[in-house]
Amino acid sequence: MHVFVCHASEDKPRVRELCDRLRADGFEPWLDEERLLPGQDWEAELTAAVGASDAVIVCVSAASVGKAGYVQKELRRVLDAAEYQPEGRIFIIPVRLESCPLPTRLRQWQYADLFVEGGYERLRAALTARAEGRDGAAMLTPPSQAEMRSVKSPYIRRVTIAAALLLVIAAVAAVATHFTNRTRGPELGSVSPPPVNPATKAEPVPAGMVLIPGGRFLMGRNGFSDPTASPAYEVPLPAFYLDRTPVTNARFYEFLRSSNKVSQWKAAGADDWPVTRVTWDEADAYCLAQGKRLPSEAEWEFAARGSGGRLYPWGEAFDAAAVNYGESGIRHPEPVGTRPLNRSPFDVADMSGNVWQWSANDYRPYPGGTLAFAIPPGAKAIRGGSYQSDRLHVTAVTRNLELPSKRSPAIGFRCAK
Repeated sequence: MHVFVCHASEDKPRVRELCDRLRADGFEPWLDEERLLPGQDWEAELTAAVGASDAVIVCVSAASVGKAGYVQKELRRVLDAAEYQPEGRIFIIPVRLESCPLPTRLRQWQYADLFVEGGYERLRAALTARAEGRDGAAMLTPPSQAEMRSVKSPYIRRVTIAAALLLVIAAVAAVATHFTNRTRGPELGSVSPPPVNPATKAEPVPAGMVLIPGGRFLMGRNGFSDPTASPAYEVPLPAFYLDRTPVTNARFYEFLRSSNKVSQWKAAGADDWPVTRVTWDEADAYCLAQGKRLPSEAEWEFAARGSGGRLYPWGEAFDAAAVNYGESGIRHPEPVGTRPLNRSPFDVADMSGNVWQWSANDYRPYPGGTLAFAIPPGAKAIRGGSYQSDRLHVTAVTRNLELPSKRSPAIGFRCAK
């Protein structure tokens, strides 16, 4: 059974100890420091791991509760995945490593306390019930006498004495199955059968979004004129949803109005133009407010290229009629969805030209690649090109970067889920 362990970095020592105990009991915990390889896309890998997990243990401590990034972003992936679980199924298990308040968004689930005697046994009973399909309302009730007797008393004494160390137990849960059985990848642009993911279940597609099937694909293109788009490398992706069009001025304005957020943003153009002059943080906040997130570079590229690995969303050959780019002479964005030819194989619109689009990722070279320039600290990857770009920079593999604080008239965004 695959278990993803969600935790704050401050709790890493206690989480390692918890993972050791889980392995000893036959579970397969997913821990970032063990699974992530140098050069891998951190956001994409963690999203895939959560999506393919059987259960998620969310480790909570005084340090993690007070850590804004952990609560706001790390937990969001887990909560999104939980929305697609059948009612009554054990999926998210909050685990308190020490006496501390639970974040509001975790209070709907019964939790386990690892710092008290029998706490780990309760957690183990819940995971065992999940593995055996016996999910129910009482899975985190105290363990039976037989279960307690099965644990050797010296170990129980160690647990009681070393309660502080047992805080190591951190977040628990679902290992991404497809990470454990990697095989040689398919040819460029081809996609293998998708891993299990919430988005593949019989749930209605959210309004304004498109379901993108998961799988493995080769990201980038070898020999392309943009050296930052190579070398091509295999990326596993679970299924996900992506907005059909970029976010518009009207939608972003409504977000600011309804949330009472203070912003220096000023609309440029008509209501149905893609919103521009938004910082990365504002784009991220908008998506989170909708129960979504910014797409990873890998998700964006796969949605634009499809399973055939196209160079442009519509095919291999450039078509000036399909895209608003530098030579179009328009010199500003067009309303979203204006060009019917600018559609990807998944029917996602405006993945070429018009405006660049923020991604969730920091900009960095592909694994095995090098860059001829220094990356500004904190720079984010942007994709797709804009009305200012030439034809070689409106492809589905072209990459660029920008500082997250930049308000550019040529950068917008869309959301994923």
